[in-house]
Amino acid sequence: GALQAFGEALTPRYQLDKAKVVLSLDEDFLTSSAGRLRYARDFVDARRLADSDTAMNRLYVVESTPTPTGLKADHRLAGRASEIEGLARAVAAGLGVPDVSGGVVPPHVPAAWVPALVRDLLANRGAAVVMAGAQQPAAVHVLAHAMNDLLGAVGETVVFTAPVEARPADGLADLSQLAADMEAGRVDLLVTNPVYDAPPDLAFAQRMARVRLRVFMGLYEDETARLSQWVLPETHFLESWSDTRAFDGTLSVVQPLIAPLYEGHSAHELVAALSGHADAKAFDLVREHWQRQLASGSSGAVTQAGGQPVASFDQLWQRTIHDGFLAGSALPARAVALRAGAIAAPAPAPAADALEITFRPCPNVIDGRFANNGWLQELPRPITKIAWDNVLAVSPATAKRLGLLDQDLATVRLAGQSVKLPVWRVPG
Repeated sequence: GALQAFGEALTPRYQLDKAKVVLSLDEDFLTSSAGRLRYARDFVDARRLADSDTAMNRLYVVESTPTPTGLKADHRLAGRASEIEGLARAVAAGLGVPDVSGGVVPPHVPAAWVPALVRDLLANRGAAVVMAGAQQPAAVHVLAHAMNDLLGAVGETVVFTAPVEARPADGLADLSQLAADMEAGRVDLLVTNPVYDAPPDLAFAQRMARVRLRVFMGLYEDETARLSQWVLPETHFLESWSDTRAFDGTLSVVQPLIAPLYEGHSAHELVAALSGHADAKAFDLVREHWQRQLASGSSGAVTQAGGQPVASFDQLWQRTIHDGFLAGSALPARAVALRAGAIAAPAPAPAADALEITFRPCPNVIDGRFANNGWLQELPRPITKIAWDNVLAVSPATAKRLGLLDQDLATVRLAGQSVKLPVWRVPG
């Protein structure tokens, strides 16, 4: 969405402590977004009542499935995921965003809802913000960027930075291209682990068999390992040096708590070995990388630690290890300009009576990668309080129309795939 809106890959960072009105378009920013801890604190701070200030922020949420963010909303609107683009267009058109057309407000939306929201946003220019969820298409993100631009939110309630990812990419498109290359016999060496979580329509396991040399690196003998000729033991992240960035870009150096238990190696060491440096150690690789980055000034990091001048990289490195992060290394804000013609034509509206399936990861075990952790399985999920199992969540109205009751087993079929799940009625 940012690429389409601004011509380059950028990441929005919201400053909710400055926002008086927040519109969430299917964005569960309190519990699911990358900045959820920061956002939750800032959002709550803006709702605290003090003796001298009795005004709270207001939260409008449009969402396709109930979330903790939606339950915190002052005004919540439920809708299918495919209807949110039409609603966003209607709001953008009401605000006066140029070149916006085709806003379709579903019939179940109260007539006064969108006009009241538009008035509230316009009355709080510079102190309003629009957020779009990661599962929404790029068109919705472009509309959110355009609305923030018109409302004077950029630089106030939202800033843009370079992405935290070293190389932003469309992961699904890259994986699809890899699957096609394997099918065509264009891959000689594969070092990867996608058999478990690749989309099933890519037939990754079958295509992987066409690769001449298959190397797997991981903690466990999993689906991909069983299809590989070489299986390399990987260090756990608590056994190796590494680095990471927070959602705002702040650099942290990951320190091991113990030495590797099973003579494993890190991904850093594997890549170094493939590059001709078989004896390189993770500590040296991480330290030398940041020494080069800081010397070249390409990391955006400061050359002093904690506001105190540093005499050498060694001093800066030791301060970073001591503090746990490199002070001042958050990614700087970038100036942005909305591109002309960034807003595309509207997508076709869904059929009024069509059923729509929304796939969401489990907040506890994600896509199942932590399924062997009984503590996480026992943890009740937000809203439904379901533990251990997966369910088909449906609204009470849909369940009544289809004649379904809680715990009935229903078979869902989509695009040649099917799954049988117990029904769980969820209001909202």
